[in-house]
Amino acid sequence: MKNLKWPARVWSAGAAFVMCGALALPAFSQAPASDADASNEVLSEPVLQILGIDKEQIDPPAGASAKTEETAGKVKAALEEGVRAFASQNGPAAIAAFEKARTEDASLAPATLYFAKLCFATNNEQILNTGRTALETTLASEKDRDTAEAYYLFGRLALAGGRLADADLHFQKALSLSSQGGLPSAAGGEGAKPDDAATKRQRSFLKDIYANQVQVALARRSMSEAESLVNSWLALDADDAQALFRRGQIMYQSDPKSKSKQDEARKDLEKAYQLSVDAQKKDPNAKPDDLAPLPPPELVMIQLHTANQKTKEAEEEVTKLKAEIESKYGANKKEAGRIYSSLAMWYMQTNKAGEAQVMATEAMKADPKAPALQKMSALMRYFTNDPTVKEDFAKMANAEPGDFMVTNTLALILAESDSAEDKAKAVQLAEMNARLNQNSADALSTLCWVYYSVERTSEALQVYNLLVQAVQNGAQLSGDTAYFMARVVVLSNLQNKFEAATQLLQLAKSSQGTFKHRAEAEKWLEDLTGKSSTKPAPATGSTLPKIQAVPTPAGGGTTPASGTSGTPNPGSGSSGNN
Repeated sequence: MKNLKWPARVWSAGAAFVMCGALALPAFSQAPASDADASNEVLSEPVLQILGIDKEQIDPPAGASAKTEETAGKVKAALEEGVRAFASQNGPAAIAAFEKARTEDASLAPATLYFAKLCFATNNEQILNTGRTALETTLASEKDRDTAEAYYLFGRLALAGGRLADADLHFQKALSLSSQGGLPSAAGGEGAKPDDAATKRQRSFLKDIYANQVQVALARRSMSEAESLVNSWLALDADDAQALFRRGQIMYQSDPKSKSKQDEARKDLEKAYQLSVDAQKKDPNAKPDDLAPLPPPELVMIQLHTANQKTKEAEEEVTKLKAEIESKYGANKKEAGRIYSSLAMWYMQTNKAGEAQVMATEAMKADPKAPALQKMSALMRYFTNDPTVKEDFAKMANAEPGDFMVTNTLALILAESDSAEDKAKAVQLAEMNARLNQNSADALSTLCWVYYSVERTSEALQVYNLLVQAVQNGAQLSGDTAYFMARVVVLSNLQNKFEAATQLLQLAKSSQGTFKHRAEAEKWLEDLTGKSSTKPAPATGSTLPKIQAVPTPAGGGTTPASGTSGTPNPGSGSSGNN
């Protein structure tokens, strides 16, 4: 730790939020707190959340003994000293201060664990690596080697990096160690009250473990395992809105054709939304018209129907919701704005510009700052290659991790990054979306493209075949989906691969919806056809060829944009007819 080379920037406690893998962690702002307000701000609520410390541990309740108040004062001072030292780029001093706090209160976590948590909150690669070292130090200590939270944090790091087996092992270890301590009330243990602060902390920790294990199961494409884990999560708290929301999605996707599964999913989504609304009303910091953290169940059902190519059901849901917006949600203008703007997005994505404009107008009347209007703005900026849009989509994905459009677009953005970490996040997001939206051509094409971008060529071509099957089963290809398929098909050993690519590009060109890569597709199509007036017939579900064998490109994979012989680079002027 003594040789830590900190970046030039200085972090102090703040409430900004960033993405860490697919997981949202509070971050530090760049403006250091002044000495005048440091004692009030250093252990702010966001920092306590990072550290995992309850307010009661540093501010004892009224009537506490003088000894308790004295101990709490020393603990608070030491924790503040540690956070200030971290913000001043002094790692060893931060760890020493946290150790001093633990000396006063043995219930506190290891000093290196608190230090690691602060490191992970910065989302800076150099400091993240230092945090990993701090975790290793924690587990290397004989005294702290059974610290459940250290294994949990290693699991989150592995999950963020797409190392599913590694993540699963760490979460299982964390669960085992935590359960050994017993969970009174919720898990059949004895000796503590349900409202005891320590019991609440332990229950919350176990819920976090189950939530992350659900993500691992979904990434592995195991719906039955995910359903079992989310039920274990709900066994700890039957009214956990996030768990109900996740189970509703899983229930639907376990059998999209089952009406009974859809009904069960709707019940979970409705209860999750109502719990979310009720919690918002009880929040002393919330305004009366603030949006509930979870979206209305109708919007989620529309998204699920659409992703599974259930066009009729989606349209029926939209029609019913439009008729009920004012009577059911009109009292909260922000909620009405969210619904109208979400419907505007849905109409835009289904190539109904007129209806999209009507809904956007209603959204502006209800709430000019409606989130979906911001999504539409971000999407337009994505289409124009605005380099700052990555941060916007990361924030939106943090706020609404279940929003397919947001997470799907973020995966595509991250796949184009030069950062290996970004690409790993792209794989995780794309795999998750493909699992939750198994019949969606857009989800599959994004996964195909992301695999291709990280040179997992064999898997990309396998997903391409799934795409062909989805199209044959009635899935509609968007312009970008057809374009990505064309770029991947040229990697195959299909004899007529350039004819297949041409057919796909014809489909892309004829797309009526928003299409980010239209110019590249049209230029590439021009190159492939030699600007001839004789064009191949557009591909259909029955004519798209499957790739029968998987090539083994030299060097682990090539890309259509790389200029490799026989692989046309869109816009380069090469014909691709070698």
